[in-house]
Amino acid sequence: MVDTKSLMQASTCFTMFNKCAMDPLCYSHIDLTKAFKYVDDRVLHTLLNRSGKQLRSLKLGRVDAPGSVFRSSCLPPLIHYRNSASRSLKLGRDAPSPGCFFTRSCLDPLKLTGNLLTSLHIYFLGFMNMDSLLDSLSACSNLTDLKIVGVNVLLEPILELLARKCCLIEHLFLDNCYQGMITYPTIKLFVTNCLKITSLTLLDFRLNDAMAQILVTGFRILKYINLSNTAGITGSFLRNLGHRSNDSPLQTLILRDCFSLQEREVVEFLNSLIGETSDPLDTLMYQATTV
Repeated sequence: MVDTKSLMQASTCFTMFNKCAMDPLCYSHIDLTKAFKYVDDRVLHTLLNRSGKQLRSLKLGRVDAPGSVFRSSCLPPLIHYRNSASRSLKLGRDAPSPGCFFTRSCLDPLKLTGNLLTSLHIYFLGFMNMDSLLDSLSACSNLTDLKIVGVNVLLEPILELLARKCCLIEHLFLDNCYQGMITYPTIKLFVTNCLKITSLTLLDFRLNDAMAQILVTGFRILKYINLSNTAGITGSFLRNLGHRSNDSPLQTLILRDCFSLQEREVVEFLNSLIGETSDPLDTLMYQATTV
């Protein structure tokens, strides 16, 4: 038997936890990446609704998805369910994110709660509704940190939206698993409007040297840029960068698995760095890797 004192203590604890559970400040930073097997739209929407206007950061999806899952999530769907109640997509291969039960419009609540959101990370959610994603992002006008990995959507409209609605962005990581194209006007608009960019990662984008030069030299305070898995660049854009290294805030440039990258261009670039300063690695650190 439980005595009266113990019952009162338990009741007090339950009351305290219930008040905490309803406090919007408890939901200002939501990280569901470690619980991806157990959450769905209902759980996510409950948390976002409880956060009210206090939401500051949101992470969801499976961070440690294996490479096979990542690649299959980027393939076009052969068969998919149109029923909105369906919790996963049926592909010609394995499902993109085993244990992940988010639908393609799971971020819809951000239209009401995303105004003060500053950080959004999305991992391996497979196919998402493009219009729904854009509408949700357009409500996040204070976004400074955006990371999208393993999500099968066109990324050029996202760059355009960031340039028009989210100009405060500082850290951007986009993985172009859909292999969509990107155009000069979009790049120029993005560079012109997003002046606060300090860290930029664009993986698997179809860029040429002229586009790469715009990205590398166009941002005033850019310190880190990763253009790995870009098949279209030869390295000619490095020529201009090497001659202006003393004026550039850039510290890290990563060009891994860029199969068209020419060794001659990289060697000339590194030689120009040595000629510009007596100790170039104190100013700039470049990693150029080809396989």
